Amino acid sequence: MSVKRATSKSRFLLLALAAGLVLGRETAAQFTNAGFEIGPPGGPPALPWLVTSYLNPGEGVTLQTPQTEAGLNLTEGGFDLTFIMRSTNGPDSQPDPNLGPGASLCWPRYGNQCALINQDGRNQNANSLSQSATVGAGMISPIDGQVHVTFVIAPVLENPHHDSWLQPYYFIQLTDDTQNTNVLYEDFGALDDLDIPWQAVTNDVTEYDYTDWQLIDVAPGGTNIAMGDQLTLTAIASGCALGGHMGQMYMDGIAGDTNVIPGIFMEGAAAQAAFPGGNLTYTLVYRNGSASAETNVVLCFNTPWNTTFQSLNAPGLAPVAPQVGTNGAVTCTLSNLDAGESGSFTVTVNIDPGTTNASIVARDYYIYSDVETPLLGPKINTVLVNPIVLSGPTLCDDGGFSFCFTNVPGVSFTVWRSTNLSLPYNQWTAMDGVVENPPGNYTFTDAATNQQCFYCVCSP
Repeated sequence: MSVKRATSKSRFLLLALAAGLVLGRETAAQFTNAGFEIGPPGGPPALPWLVTSYLNPGEGVTLQTPQTEAGLNLTEGGFDLTFIMRSTNGPDSQPDPNLGPGASLCWPRYGNQCALINQDGRNQNANSLSQSATVGAGMISPIDGQVHVTFVIAPVLENPHHDSWLQPYYFIQLTDDTQNTNVLYEDFGALDDLDIPWQAVTNDVTEYDYTDWQLIDVAPGGTNIAMGDQLTLTAIASGCALGGHMGQMYMDGIAGDTNVIPGIFMEGAAAQAAFPGGNLTYTLVYRNGSASAETNVVLCFNTPWNTTFQSLNAPGLAPVAPQVGTNGAVTCTLSNLDAGESGSFTVTVNIDPGTTNASIVARDYYIYSDVETPLLGPKINTVLVNPIVLSGPTLCDDGGFSFCFTNVPGVSFTVWRSTNLSLPYNQWTAMDGVVENPPGNYTFTDAATNQQCFYCVCSP
């Protein structure tokens, strides 16, 4: 058996899903039995968890951007292959039998039990594990006082090297059903996606790809989510569309009422939008949520695809970084991290000027220690936008000036004017009469020629 880090694979679109599969479930004050500690091993997770079986049809997934639930093309049928798994030896004690003991992934992540969705699910089998819950005090994190839905997953997919739409896959979605099934979080992962830090194990001639435990922490503070809203969490694992290769996913979470991750973890944040060719700074926060100190804690952040390392600010963390202008891993180490202790550091990367991707996704960053195996941080998505190109001013016959925005056909925006560059934008004056003619050539005229003016553009 050989174990290797997946390093060079063809790109597969990172897909988002837009609608929940199951609505109208029984509700609870918070997600019940999120750590799956209740219930006998070998049986399905107890209500209000609900297991639903499907088939992944021969035509596979209709790839879309964003991906829709309808585009999964799931049909009725299949078998319930979702069970509670128990280890009396506690966290990170049991290897997956397909991966063997040489792989970094072991289960459960927390406590003694976890769920395994679609265990060894072949023959086009797909399983959904879902639950609805009502937003209440139990979802509020004592760390920041905000609503959080937090859990961990670890997919294990047999790699058939099929076309992308025929591969095994996993799917996660959280919706606010009260707000017209507003999607709060979505993720679709299939093999050969470069943004997902797949690792590979080969047993004889069979390749299995997996990830370490991934932290998913949804904190929808910027949405209309409110106390009393009903949320639905859905997790799906599916075998390949042609039937011969399995797809399964481990799932675990927070047990009890504290809503605090009971171990070390790292989360990141970055700007929601950026330009190709520009810099992007990630702020990475780490914390020990366990009840005891952990030693030899390692923090690792790999530069995302289509970026190169620029700078690092990590005081006191003994950092090691790649050369400026190259890609690679930034690592920091702490000899000791006390219970409840936290800290942060920043990494700045440069986005390749020729990048044509819709976004930059950072999800290959993780934390581990002498006690805990690697835990990947939540994905960080930054949308790439093309800057509006402003031509030089042209003097018009009426004495005004005309400016053209030459590379953004069909996009609506507002032009703002000010005679004082230091004023905040909400005190600038919106201009009328922006015209698109010909397509892609936006023009406005400003007759105020007797004073110096500054202009900015806001789209939409």
